[in-house]
Parts: sequence; C-alpha cells; structure tokens
Amino acid sequence: MIESPYRTAGWIAIVQAILFPISMVVGIVQGIAARAMLGRGGVMVGPADLGMLIFTLLSVYVLWTFRRLLNERYACHDLDTLLTVCIVWNVVTQLLTLAGGTIFMLSGRVPQPLMLMWAMGIFALFMISGGVINILVAVQLFRLKDQLNETIHVYGWICMIAGVCQLTLILSPVAAILMPVACVVMALIFFREKDELEFV
Repeated sequence: MIESPYRTAGWIAIVQAILFPISMVVGIVQGIAARAMLGRGGVMVGPADLGMLIFTLLSVYVLWTFRRLLNERYACHDLDTLLTVCIVWNVVTQLLTLAGGTIFMLSGRVPQPLMLMWAMGIFALFMISGGVINILVAVQLFRLKDQLNETIHVYGWICMIAGVCQLTLILSPVAAILMPVACVVMALIFFREKDELEFV
C-alpha cells in the first residue's frame, strides 16, 4: 500500500466543515454577550475569533495541499497563482478582522456610526474580493474539466455559486452555508486521490 500524502488534508477538511458552523454560532452568542456585558457598541474578542483563526490556519494547509495535488496528479499548474492568492486572502482577511476587533475591544465602547461604517466597509471588501477569487477559481477549473475528475468539477460549481452570492452581498449568507459543503467536497477530493494511490 502506498502511503497517501492527501489523507491528512482530507481529515483536516472534515474538521473545517465542523468547525466553521460552530464558530458562526459561537460568534452570534459572543456578540449577544458583548452587548449584554458592555452595552451598545461593546466588542468582545473571544472563542469565535479563535475558532475562525484555527479554521484559517487549516485552510492554508488544505489549499496548499490541493495545489500540490493538481501539480502532482494532473500536472496542472494553471491554478498555482490563484490558489496562492486564496491562501493570502484568507490569512489577510482573518488578521484584519482580528485586529479590528481587538482595537475596538481595547478602545471600550465604540460609537455606533463608527462601528457600522467599519463593519459594512470590511464586510463589502471581503465579500466582493472573495467573490471575485471564487469565480476565477471556478472558471479555471471549468477550463480544465477534461483533465480533472468530477469531484473537482463539483468543487468548481460550489466556488462559482458562492462567488456569485458573495458579489451580491445580500446573498452572502448562502455563501457561508456553502462553506462546510465545500470543505466536505474538498475532503472527498483528497480521499479519492488517496484511494487511487492505494489502488495503484
């Protein structure tokens, strides 16, 4: 049996699929707690932020391994730059979110207009830029449909739908719902490659 380099990435993607919705729910509770304890304008950095930070770190490994899979199994380097951009985008957006929350928390109560401007501005920036990246990844995967397996095609469609939803802003919750689905599909991609390697 050949030891697959993708098994770990598959299980990490499953962990991501579980961690993301948990972090979202905890984030809602954390927001309610901050409002109750600190009053209107209160900001709290806590477990939800830690959960999303871990999710982001895991995504770096998963995306890098996906890039490696495309390179090694399909001799495909067309997505190298885009996947690197995805990794950098994930890290930068998470750090900006964490830094903003920390600054607001240390500042005490934040005026509502300032809080609203920050939240809306950073939300729009993240959604639009993330939507463009997702759509570009999807388009590139569609162009390579004859080279890649059908599970990767499914991942491409999820990226396309999520990207379009992000660009609309109002449908961004749909993109959030699709995130765990995308993680599960990514896990299936890795597990399929593992099985094929063992078969060989």
